[in-house]
Amino acid sequence: MEPISNSPEGILLESVLEGYNEYFSAELSQKTKRSIREKNSKVNI
Repeated sequence: MEPISNSPEGILLESVLEGYNEYFSAELSQKTKRSIREKNSKVNI
């Protein structure tokens, strides 16, 4: 992993990476919850 510079480009890159990480985490949470709901609905049938 290489350090990100404090230049304007580095600041933008860091923001994009942080945003992507937050998006990925939220999406994974959604998929996990959906999977649990689907599994529970099949068990209750």
